[in-house]
Amino acid sequence: MKTVIVIVFSLILPLMNINGQREGHDRQPAVAGSFYPSGIDKLTSDLKGFFSTCKGPVEGMRVRALIAPHAGYVYSGHTAAAAFAAIPADADYDNIFLLGTSHRYAFDGAAVFTSGDMITPLGKVEVNRTIGEKLTGRSSLFFTRDDAHLPEHSLEVELPFIQYHLNKAIPVIPILLGTQNKTTLRSVAAELKPYFNERNLFVISSDFSHYPSYDDAVKVDRQTSNAIISGDPDALLKSVKNAEASGIGGLATAMCGWPAGVVLMYLTEGEGGLHYRNVEYTNSGDYRYGDKNQVVGYNAIVVEEKKTVTSATPKM
Repeated sequence: MKTVIVIVFSLILPLMNINGQREGHDRQPAVAGSFYPSGIDKLTSDLKGFFSTCKGPVEGMRVRALIAPHAGYVYSGHTAAAAFAAIPADADYDNIFLLGTSHRYAFDGAAVFTSGDMITPLGKVEVNRTIGEKLTGRSSLFFTRDDAHLPEHSLEVELPFIQYHLNKAIPVIPILLGTQNKTTLRSVAAELKPYFNERNLFVISSDFSHYPSYDDAVKVDRQTSNAIISGDPDALLKSVKNAEASGIGGLATAMCGWPAGVVLMYLTEGEGGLHYRNVEYTNSGDYRYGDKNQVVGYNAIVVEEKKTVTSATPKM
């Protein structure tokens, strides 16, 4: 297993200007205009196009969590939309926990953004600062680090999908992981466990293989996806380690956000009735601007359970 976080942006490393990032205390968009359109009309049009060809929710199932890619929309937009499309537009979650892995900073624990709300070209996304401050107040594993959040793209790029697809404005809790330590990740999951219930949605932001050839990516990404779908956190850890030690040409990582993925798997571990499902797989080589000699992989994966049916009280 690599012992340092892979400092890569998905397929490209755009130049990002975060000067004047703060307006009050809200987080302003850092990658609008590079990872996705900065104009409302173009962004809305692109999102409409992505969702128009996605499969919808599975009847009778409720999505508890999902894994979605965070690359530029021209590469991973459809696959990200496929993950969110598994949720009904009228979903009534209380909160959305956004979990990603920092691409710029390493730190021992989880950085929670509580300074303000999050802004995208589509408007403001409310941050549930009450929950964020509870996490940072009761555990040394959780803390605030705005320097990690302000330039980070992996959580930001998920927000327009949420804003466009869901009818209800749902507050978010943005969390970035800065460690690959298995014990720490399990402890982070333990602190989040009380919130992992049917009232909250967990969104895990991660791309998959980075920079192998098209055919190698398909193989590696299938192995990683299968490990996740098994529900066994150790299977994912082993799969990532084996892939990165395999000597596959160009492979920098099998899953850039695997720490966030492992936290999800610790959360679902031992919970009966939860089912992992792969909704869609693509890689950057499938698209117009992609180079099949060097690709990034994208999986849309959801965690579902059967909806509980509440019987109405008979009228007497």
